[in-house]
Amino acid sequence: MRGGKAAWCFLIGVSSLCAQADRGVEAPTFFGIRLGEPIEQQLVKCNGADLRWTDAAQPCWRETSGGERTVVLPRSLQSVSPSLALHHLTEAQGRVVEMAFEFRPEDAARVRQHLEAAYRQPAEAEEYERHSRVGGMSRHRALTWKIAGATVILLPLAPSDQGSVRVFLDRWAAAESARKREEAERAQAAVDAKIEALRREAATPAAAVNEALLRRDSAGLKALLARRPDLSVAPWKGTTVLHTAVVTWGDIDVLRRLLDAGAPVDARDGAGRTPLADALASAHYRRESDAAARLIAVFDLLVARGAQAQSRDDAGQTPMTHALGNPHLFPVAEHMLRKGVPLPADALLVLLAGGATDEDLRHQTRLMDSVTKAHTAARAADGRTALHLAAQSVNTLDTLGGLIEFGAAIEARSQSGLTPFLEACFYGNVAAMELLARHGANAQAKDDEGGTALHLVAPFARVAQIRWLVTHGVDPNVRDREGHRPLDLAIKSDRFAQRPQAEQREIAALLGGSR
Repeated sequence: MRGGKAAWCFLIGVSSLCAQADRGVEAPTFFGIRLGEPIEQQLVKCNGADLRWTDAAQPCWRETSGGERTVVLPRSLQSVSPSLALHHLTEAQGRVVEMAFEFRPEDAARVRQHLEAAYRQPAEAEEYERHSRVGGMSRHRALTWKIAGATVILLPLAPSDQGSVRVFLDRWAAAESARKREEAERAQAAVDAKIEALRREAATPAAAVNEALLRRDSAGLKALLARRPDLSVAPWKGTTVLHTAVVTWGDIDVLRRLLDAGAPVDARDGAGRTPLADALASAHYRRESDAAARLIAVFDLLVARGAQAQSRDDAGQTPMTHALGNPHLFPVAEHMLRKGVPLPADALLVLLAGGATDEDLRHQTRLMDSVTKAHTAARAADGRTALHLAAQSVNTLDTLGGLIEFGAAIEARSQSGLTPFLEACFYGNVAAMELLARHGANAQAKDDEGGTALHLVAPFARVAQIRWLVTHGVDPNVRDREGHRPLDLAIKSDRFAQRPQAEQREIAALLGGSR
């Protein structure tokens, strides 16, 4: 550091907000350098031989003997500090995001005065202790400005640093630059490796077969298979030609030819799915009118060739899970049941989460006859049971009633403490509320936050639902754990504000207030 004296660093850090500021907002300027703009657009090459100062009005750049560029400041800034110099400047995404200036401690008052004249008093002044790697513990006074999204900090360095701070910062900057360069090189190497792997995969005979399948090129496929290619190779992320064929084409003759040519029947893709599971989960034709018939044929062929009908993928799902999750494929699920494939434990959860209605399920007699009490007790990841899901929609009221008659736990609680009755309240399903209440559901139940059914429905400002709950004895004066009454939650909600005034008054009256 110049003169062997301790120095002060003037650090300017710019938030991402400043770096991405609107073009119409003028960027803050510090010592002639505009923050948030590319440095290349601001500086020109210096004229003259002076290494410290330029007679120009704006900073310029000069190339050092080591080939690096350094910023030279206007000579007019000597009046602020004769020792003022730019220590380092950092850009991100083509924008100046940090600058560090250094100067002698005895110039600190003038530097502060210069900043205060331009940007008023600092926003913060804080005494703090700092541990320097080269100077030990010392006490400092930090000054902070907040300007146009930028944070400007004036920080003194320990007097005991004795000139070694600049060396330390230079070493740190060099190490940081090397670290970032190594990270970039590693990232590029990983990308290159992936590209090379894809290039190798694309060069395999299996990749050519895959392309023919995607084009549905029967003649080209026949010619390629005649060369006896290795079909166990996965051209893309574990996806074999059999995966591609069942998903994109679904032609039984094509599948049979691939299996005869050695395509593995139970190979797993990147998600752990076998071709059978992939067909039921992702077949492009699964919503077409003949999808069920085509997928039944795919199932029969693959199982006959040794496919495991109950294999689980990485998410724990079986082929039957995918069939149950799509009402269009319920006939496939029925066929699988006839072939001896059992319902998974979460079958009812999958059915209802997939949008199955009473009308959908009414015709699936074998499927519904296979349901056991264990299926009604199964829980989703959030703790909900099939009874919770059936309580959400008026389209599953018959299913809700059937589950109740079958002995499903009527007071089962989800992870958030909701019972099926509270679930019906949240979704505004008054018919389900009435059905559950007739079968003994507790209308006074509270969730884990101490809220009643009225706390759940109040923010939605549904008059009929609120009236039903109050009529059935739910107390509108109960407070949840945060001290809120249902009326408090209603008045704060946008739904309440959008209701006609007559409804607002009725809701307020029902909940024990006035409007």
